[in-house]
Amino acid sequence: LHSYAFPLCPLAQRETHHEGLMGYLIEAMPANACEPIEGPPASSNSSEAFIALIRRSDCPFGVKVLHAQQAGYQAAVVHNVNAEHLVNMVTDDKEIRQQIAIQSVFTGESAYMHLRRASHWRPILRDAM
Repeated sequence: LHSYAFPLCPLAQRETHHEGLMGYLIEAMPANACEPIEGPPASSNSSEAFIALIRRSDCPFGVKVLHAQQAGYQAAVVHNVNAEHLVNMVTDDKEIRQQIAIQSVFTGESAYMHLRRASHWRPILRDAM
């Protein structure tokens, strides 16, 4: 089992926790999180944390992180697409900024690929009814 440390930064500039967050990394559905996303799986362990892995593009960062929070994730990792350069995730929308309480971080595509390969979480296939 591997663990990787990425500093999580508050999109809304709230106080960060120095001990960090460890949890299960789950790809957001839809991947860009521009619309509400599926929540993490139900867990009987209240100490389990789930982190949304979100693709950059199509809408502001604040919307993506807020959708992750609303779905029940404790943090969000937004990754670049076809690029390694990093950007500051900032939102000018004061209303969205005031709602965001979870931590977030931005990564390049190679970090995303590494995290995806290293993740032991596998999506649960749901029966179509």
